[in-house]
Amino acid sequence: HQLLSFDKMEHKSQQVLDINPRGQFPTFKHGDNVVNESYAICFYLESQFKSQGNKLIPDGPEEQALMYQ
Repeated sequence: HQLLSFDKMEHKSQQVLDINPRGQFPTFKHGDNVVNESYAICFYLESQFKSQGNKLIPDGPEEQALMYQ
């Protein structure tokens, strides 16, 4: 977990560019897997940790519609 600053252009640092060549947030690294984009990160976390903690993707269609927005 690392907090980076847009104001300081830290999203364009070599550390970020090494795992996300577009230099955009969010970027998530889990082991050797790198996932970019918040939508994709939610799907990845939901599939990897399905039986742990709170569900990230709800079962109901109305709740899903809100989450997908």
